[in-house]
Amino acid sequence: MKCLSIDTVTESCSVALFDGSEIVQQKEIQPGGHSQLVLGMVNRVLVDSDLALGRLDAIVVDTGPGSFTGVRIGLGVAQGLAYGANLPVIGVSSLETMALSVDYGIVAPAIDARMKQIYCAVYDVRASGRPTRMLAPCVSFPDKIGTQLGRAEYGVGSGWDIYADVILGRSENRSMNVRPVKIRYQVFPEAIQGIRLAQRIGIEEAVDPRQLEATYIRNKVTD
Repeated sequence: MKCLSIDTVTESCSVALFDGSEIVQQKEIQPGGHSQLVLGMVNRVLVDSDLALGRLDAIVVDTGPGSFTGVRIGLGVAQGLAYGANLPVIGVSSLETMALSVDYGIVAPAIDARMKQIYCAVYDVRASGRPTRMLAPCVSFPDKIGTQLGRAEYGVGSGWDIYADVILGRSENRSMNVRPVKIRYQVFPEAIQGIRLAQRIGIEEAVDPRQLEATYIRNKVTD
């Protein structure tokens, strides 16, 4: 499946393209300005791959959770490109794509949700197919969800970067009742992982751009 992937839901803005044999990616880490970056990245990966947008099979986009503004930017760009090229879209979860940053194991991705909360989930990526969801994506205070996340083998994402001690019960007056978790710092959702996940999901899950929906989890704006 030849596809273009867009991810703008965190401070990492990335675009990747799979031409059937190779993946090329553009990525930049910065807190804002994704709306000025993303279309230029799309153009560069198309040029690098020597492909026209209309020759692709689908557009993949991260639907969240993450920054409300970032989610809207990604969906808007993906829908606009898909309409123009008459392509279907595949929406992927930021948390599920982050789980694929680990090749094998039980992974707890967590994204800083502001307001001292995290977006988090747990996935089993030990099989070759789509990751198996062990804890559904949710928003929580780190100390309230620590026992569930602590059952994972790996922790990835900005939620762990900021709240690892709290999640694992290392803060004062708390005992640690969970297994040691291997933390991989500075992991963000990336377009290249969106392609990997879309390949596992399959073109059968692609939808008309009008059916694409954001995954906010929490309705209150936190940008």
